[in-house]
Amino acid sequence: ALVSDPLLLTTVQTWEGWFFVAASALLIYGVGVRLLRAIEASEHRYRMLFADSPEALVLYDPDTLRLVEINDAAGRLFGYEPEEARGLVFTDLMPQETRQLFEQARPRLQDGTPGGGVWRMRCKDGRPLDVATQGQAVMLGGRTLRLVQVVDITARLRAEHELMRSLEEVAATNERMRELSHALSHDLQEPLRQVSSFVQLLARRYDGQLDAEAHQFIGFAVEGIARLKALIGDAERFALSAAFVPMR
Repeated sequence: ALVSDPLLLTTVQTWEGWFFVAASALLIYGVGVRLLRAIEASEHRYRMLFADSPEALVLYDPDTLRLVEINDAAGRLFGYEPEEARGLVFTDLMPQETRQLFEQARPRLQDGTPGGGVWRMRCKDGRPLDVATQGQAVMLGGRTLRLVQVVDITARLRAEHELMRSLEEVAATNERMRELSHALSHDLQEPLRQVSSFVQLLARRYDGQLDAEAHQFIGFAVEGIARLKALIGDAERFALSAAFVPMR
């Protein structure tokens, strides 16, 4: 309305068009930069929380059991490269007996229930591996996946087995100590009681017929028998107190 000259109007409209193109380009550039920064931040968080995590992490589809991703720590644990593991099924990491147990627990895992357990698994080279797992459902790309943390407990279980074996050996030793204490209490004190009875009988039967020195000798014998009984009792109590009772 303000420009009556067609040539001037064309010029004004051309510059107006260029202005809006430049403004739109700047706006698109700003949005693109912010989007790229958000993607980089998200990628950094992913690398920090999953890919570069020192804990072994496995991401798989609970419906098909196909591995979606494993981080470097899980790759080192099982002996697979992360790219190589993507074509595997989660049960490929398990021996046959573990697969049966896993199939029994699978319905509970498919409904997204958090939880885990202790499993016998298998490395790429066939080496058995005892692990403790803890998993939970995560949403990624519009589908529900299961993220599992895997902890190697092979050495711990081996140490526990060795400890239980040592406790069993200690229990056997305790039984032998009890048998020894029983022998000290019964087998050794029985002849000692016989000797004591005969010495006392000798003292009563020949009372007044023996001289003072003979009575002194009999007293020494009775005193020695009493001391020997006390020593046997102390040895029995020591054997019982020395027996180690393992805590289970």
